[in-house]
Amino acid sequence: VERQKAIAMWLLVISRDDCCSKTGEQVKGLSENETLRILRDTLEIKATSTIAGRAYSMRQYMYWAISCGEKPFPILEPLAYRYVATLRIEGAPATRAGKFRESINFALHTFGLVIDPQVTSSTRISGAALASLKTKRLLKQRDVVLVEWLQGLERLIASDVSNMTKVGLGFMLFALHTRARYSDAMAVSEEPKVEGDWLEARTSSYKQANHPHRRGKWLNLVGVALGISGIPWAKVWLEARKAAGLVAGPGLPLLPSPL
Repeated sequence: VERQKAIAMWLLVISRDDCCSKTGEQVKGLSENETLRILRDTLEIKATSTIAGRAYSMRQYMYWAISCGEKPFPILEPLAYRYVATLRIEGAPATRAGKFRESINFALHTFGLVIDPQVTSSTRISGAALASLKTKRLLKQRDVVLVEWLQGLERLIASDVSNMTKVGLGFMLFALHTRARYSDAMAVSEEPKVEGDWLEARTSSYKQANHPHRRGKWLNLVGVALGISGIPWAKVWLEARKAAGLVAGPGLPLLPSPL
């Protein structure tokens, strides 16, 4: 659903002036369904988050240009600079100008969007975007997960807590012990299994899955089943999942909502 929404945003951008991009020329005169199919194929290798972020940024610029009575495409250097400068003057989020520049490069290389060559080399545009970043608050990173915290989770899952709590705790421990991203862990294609001292699972939906050399390949997730406290957390977790009637599989999140 999110990917469909993101592609629809690019359809809005491309269809604004079909003469201002190679993709626009390709879809000229085609039905909406045919156009969406071409956009899906064009964006196949791109991650959904990237497609959505770049489309949102480009759409913001387009609406701004229209509100100013300007023609948004092709993107010309004077208008692009005016937009970036306006973002800083109006106190827009510090990263918005930089994201706009990223969306320009994305549209240029992905859709062949017609852009004034001076836009990508403009020092005043890059300078204005950099100046905007000066207003960004200092980064406060998350605390590092301490050994005692991990031991606490392992002891907690083996304690007298509810079965639903054990399911949630086990998911956290699974992600930690297998070093899995949240999205990778959620998309495992089969119920995890304990093999000796190890917990194993695999997923076909992960960050690099769209890259040509990774197509059709599984990502194996392996972690210790006993944990650093010596508690068999994986066994407790899988028993709790079984008691809750949970079975991982395609289209079924490893940690579904309790409701």
